Amino acid sequence: MAVVFTHGATVLTFTKDPPKEGYVNQRFWLNPSTESASGTTFVYNKGQVMDIKRLTWPHITATDMAGVLTFLDSVNGSAHSFTYTDPNGTDKTAFIWNAEEIRSYPTYPLYENFTIELLIPDL
Repeated sequence: MAVVFTHGATVLTFTKDPPKEGYVNQRFWLNPSTESASGTTFVYNKGQVMDIKRLTWPHITATDMAGVLTFLDSVNGSAHSFTYTDPNGTDKTAFIWNAEEIRSYPTYPLYENFTIELLIPDL
């Protein structure tokens, strides 16, 4: 199954999945804290778990790249969540984590190296 991004009526289905070495996973925990007027710090133990999935295509096609640009307009960078369907067919809510820093560069004629990072809250 292919990697799919879905936001409303906008569906981006990649023609090729990233190679196995193109997947990187990170997990971090956000523990909200606050400080009282007396200076005591309180840390809540019910933190939010976040997963960052980095997907790298070393040779993404021009068609897929055009679809990515259309999808970025649809979700307005990182402003809106969307559904990420992984190659196993599992749907997850995601945000684009590196929306302000997405880069691509040419690798072969008509291909580009492209990396996107997805923030997946553990809801």
